[in-house]
Amino acid sequence: MPCIDNHGNENQCKADLCHWCPCSKLCVPEKYGFGCDSGCAGLCNDVDECAARGCIFDSVVKKCYDVDVDTAVDLRAVCGQWHANSNECTRNGCLYCPCSEKCLAPQDGLKCDIGCDQFCNQIDECASHGCGYQEGKCFQWQDWQIARFFRHAVNMCHNGTTFINGINYLPTDYTKIRNNRHYPFSNCYCDPSEVNSKDEILYDCEFESPDADISIPVREGGLYEIGLHLAEIYQQKGREQTFKLNGVAIVSNLDVDSYGGVGTPIWLLRTFSANCDITEATIKGQTVPIVDKLLVLNMVVHYPTRPPAENYAILSAYYLKKLDT
Repeated sequence: MPCIDNHGNENQCKADLCHWCPCSKLCVPEKYGFGCDSGCAGLCNDVDECAARGCIFDSVVKKCYDVDVDTAVDLRAVCGQWHANSNECTRNGCLYCPCSEKCLAPQDGLKCDIGCDQFCNQIDECASHGCGYQEGKCFQWQDWQIARFFRHAVNMCHNGTTFINGINYLPTDYTKIRNNRHYPFSNCYCDPSEVNSKDEILYDCEFESPDADISIPVREGGLYEIGLHLAEIYQQKGREQTFKLNGVAIVSNLDVDSYGGVGTPIWLLRTFSANCDITEATIKGQTVPIVDKLLVLNMVVHYPTRPPAENYAILSAYYLKKLDT
């Protein structure tokens, strides 16, 4: 019987005095045995040596593949079985992406932790790129995630809804704002020409007040993130301001000018939690009451260089996102 008729049949191959290739399970004439299971193919029983030689090991079928030779094999699927398992991913010769926790075939190396994925454990950097952040992971928002996480957002001094970076920002409801000090001028200032950001519409207007309270609805208990957008779009004038949430300072003595010149966007993120019946919030370790399921965001200016009549706290937009849905 010709040797090639015994592929996959070790006993018959040897009985016919042919050469058995244990890794590829091929049966070849003895004179061709020297080339049997050469290269990566011959390392089917040695995962470490397989990976050390730049090959990919499939522990399910016990085969070692050559990236350049075994093009018919779906190496993406081979490596994909080790997603979220860094040790096995690298041990089998694949490329592990620490942020996305993906295990990729070497030919996909340029796709490892790109875009939002690269900003894991960097909440400010993640948010500044318009990505979603949860439990240390940074990700591109999908439509279902937007609906699932975001609870309330407002683009200050705008009269229409704005959809940007996956968030629906509502127009300003001025009935939800209370100025606590006399304010002689208009409470909105807009100048799109000064904004140094691709997200111009979030920063082209600023609500101004020396001391104001903004009511924010909260309807569920759980862990939240509040995001605050602002930018100096008039002139550098020594604004220093504090934001308080239900009386607790979440941003203190913010020096707006220190972030850069006129038009520089600022994005501030803070977290807090609300209890199940929405009667209390825990903010920076302090437990404070919630009245009528409304949070109160207070913005107040300090006067290091100018008298009160010439200086105002500013806010361009804000959002409320639930983190534990």
